[in-house]
Amino acid sequence: MKRLLIIIALPLILASCWKEWTESDTPSKHVIYYTTSDGEVAHLHMQPLSALYFNLFSNTYENGIGTITFRRDITAIYDDMFEYARLTSVTLPESVTSIGDGAFRSCDKLALVTIPDGVSHIGSHAFSCCNSLTDIITSPNITTIEEYTYVRCMRLTELTIPEGITTINGHAFEDCYNLKSITLPESLTTLREAPFSGCDNLEAFSGKFASDDGKYLHSASTLLAIAPADVTEYSIPESITEIGDYALSGCKNITCITLHGDVTAIGEGAFYGCESLASINLPQGITRLGTEAFSECHNIKDIVIPSNICTIEALTFFNCHSLKRVTIPESIKSIENNAFSGCAYLTDITIPKSVIAIGSGAFSNCHSIKDIIIPESITKIDEYTFQGCQSLESITLPSSLRTIGYKAFFYCRALREVTIPEGVTTIGDSAFAHCEWLEAVHCTSTTPPTISDNTFSECAKGLTIYVPVGCGQNYKSTKGWSNYADAIVERNPSAN
Repeated sequence: MKRLLIIIALPLILASCWKEWTESDTPSKHVIYYTTSDGEVAHLHMQPLSALYFNLFSNTYENGIGTITFRRDITAIYDDMFEYARLTSVTLPESVTSIGDGAFRSCDKLALVTIPDGVSHIGSHAFSCCNSLTDIITSPNITTIEEYTYVRCMRLTELTIPEGITTINGHAFEDCYNLKSITLPESLTTLREAPFSGCDNLEAFSGKFASDDGKYLHSASTLLAIAPADVTEYSIPESITEIGDYALSGCKNITCITLHGDVTAIGEGAFYGCESLASINLPQGITRLGTEAFSECHNIKDIVIPSNICTIEALTFFNCHSLKRVTIPESIKSIENNAFSGCAYLTDITIPKSVIAIGSGAFSNCHSIKDIIIPESITKIDEYTFQGCQSLESITLPSSLRTIGYKAFFYCRALREVTIPEGVTTIGDSAFAHCEWLEAVHCTSTTPPTISDNTFSECAKGLTIYVPVGCGQNYKSTKGWSNYADAIVERNPSAN
């Protein structure tokens, strides 16, 4: 009965609202004006039954002008509202105070945007891939340029950031290939990660943080960014002691970087995506290599890590495809998640005895590593640590080891034999799965470690699991191990 009353009442409520909306006047606060490249109505992205959907009164295109009329004041241009629209110009009403994420993304022909002074926020990706814009969109109340706002705006060539802007967030102008000069305001206090990454033709900076010659940005002795146009070899200026986060990120043409002896720190992502970089010296005075410092540097072949470094941080050498040799000093205590993941040609690496922790995926997909000795200081091999090391033939596990994680050696297809130390209590799900040539597993503990049904799945058909004499039945009757009962053979560990 309640449902019936609601169904009967709903049309009456909507009719009442419609009467109110249609009889109201439509002042400028209710109207967006626009033009399109094809003279057709612009398509709007709106969620059905959303507030915007019910607020929309009409969208028409007559006499070369598009008019979007709302029943009430519109204060925000919603996320993705005009994405991919064929706009050439747009004028927003005085009531608008914010422009949402991706609001005009990929409006390829949009050349003229008029916004009211009351706008205080323009969202991430709001004007990304607007290839007809020749200047940024701003108002007196905007203090921050959000991340990715102007990515791939190809007609930006000379850029002057207005006074009042205090923050430029990460990747704000990424891949604006034709950008040649940038003037930064004195009001600017913060440059986040890689705001100008991929601006390969950038020739000069001026204004706040700019060096005297305009070739780089710096804050005190920290390098913030460089103008990479025509630069293939780069020497860090003598006044610089720290390479800031993402300072040279995306400088695709640089082949050689020289660091002087006073450089003490390399920040997060400092050389991320320097695809052509083949040579770099790391002075012994460096005490920190940040996360992702050399990620995606596809041409580096040799790295000697300075002896003052204590941690190889996450993703430091991720996808350095050509990296063959790494020298790790005895000062290293930890190799963090995915530090060398994707180093497909890495063959020569020794993990020093000082290392007490190796993170998840640290050496995953290092296709050329043939043997690894894990030092006695290690108690856990984390998940995915050596996953996809397809050439790994020999692995020496320490007596200190207690846990082998999920997929730790997954798809190490060349591995033929492994000895599980006596102290190991847990071997994770799929830890040795798809080790297609694995023929012998030597278990030295009289107590079966905890495993899953898939720990040794898809190994060699002739897989034999050797267990201590007198322990065969215990292994065969233990959950997980019972799946491999036919492969379990008793043998004295000393015979291994």
